[in-house]
Amino acid sequence: MDLFLLVCFVALAKHLKFSEAADSLYLSQSAFSRQIQNLENELGVKLFHRTAWTTELTEAGKAIYPMAQNITSQFETAKAELDQYRRDSKARLILSTVSFLSQYNLSDLLFSFMNAYPDIRLEVIECDSSISMDMLQADKVDMSIIFTDKCDGGKYSYYPILKDKLALFVGKQHPLCARDKVHLSELSNESFHILHEMHLYSFTLDQFKKAGFKPKLSTYGLWINTAEKLLQFSNNISIIPGKMGEYKMNPNIKMIELEGTDALYLSVVTKKNPSSQTIMSFFEHLKHLGLWMADSR
Repeated sequence: MDLFLLVCFVALAKHLKFSEAADSLYLSQSAFSRQIQNLENELGVKLFHRTAWTTELTEAGKAIYPMAQNITSQFETAKAELDQYRRDSKARLILSTVSFLSQYNLSDLLFSFMNAYPDIRLEVIECDSSISMDMLQADKVDMSIIFTDKCDGGKYSYYPILKDKLALFVGKQHPLCARDKVHLSELSNESFHILHEMHLYSFTLDQFKKAGFKPKLSTYGLWINTAEKLLQFSNNISIIPGKMGEYKMNPNIKMIELEGTDALYLSVVTKKNPSSQTIMSFFEHLKHLGLWMADSR
C-alpha cells in the first residue's frame, strides 16, 4: 500500500471536508478524491459516508483510523529524525559578521559559498564587531568578518578581503558641500553623527586623535539610514566608510574625499593558524572570487 493513501485518509478523517483535507496536503480536490477512492478500492471497503453536505467515517473507517494515525505519525517522526541526522552529519561553519555586507556587495559571497559547498551548513550571525570578537574568543563562532585597521597578529589571524577609507558626508545645505576634498584636521568645530558599530567607532576616534582634536558628537549609535535622514535636515556631518556610504547615495547628501585618515579593512578573523577543513574551504572560495587581498597578519 502506498503510505500517502493513508496520509490522505487521516487528513479527511480529521477535517471531514474534502476541500479542507485537500488544502492541508496542497492537492486539488479532484486529485485528493482520487487518492481516497484508490484507498477504498485497494481495501475493498467504504471508509466514508458522503452526501452533498456531510462526510462521515463508516464503521470500517472508524476501526482503522487509530492505526492509520499511528502509522502516519511514526512515519513523520522517522522523517524528522532522518532530516535531523542529515543536518547534523553536515560539516558546519558558524560565521559572525557586521551588518553591512550588502553595502559592500558581499552578501553574494555567502550565497555563492553555500552553492559551491552544499555539504557545509553555513550559519550566519549579524552583530557588532566587538560582540563578534567576544563570540570568536569564546569559540561560539568559527570566524568573523569585522572592520579592522592594525592587526597585532597575537591571538588571531586576520585576512583582509576589502579595503576602504573614511569619507565625509554632508547635506547639500552644508557650507562644506562646495568642497571636493577636506582634511580631517579642518573639522574640529563640526558636530558629528556617528554610526552604531564599535570597531568602526573606535577606529574613527583614533583618526580624530591623530588629527589633534576630540570630536563633538551630536548623536552616537545610529544606523546608517538614520544618519542619512539627519544629514538632510541639519548642519551636522558624518564620517562613514566611503564604500558603505556610496551604497545608498541620497541626492540631498554629498560625499567628500577625506584626507588625513588611515585605510580601513573588512577582514575575516579566525583563531591563530586555523586548520579546520570548513574554514579552509571558505578561504579557498575567497581566493576563487578574487577577494583574497593578502597573506594573514
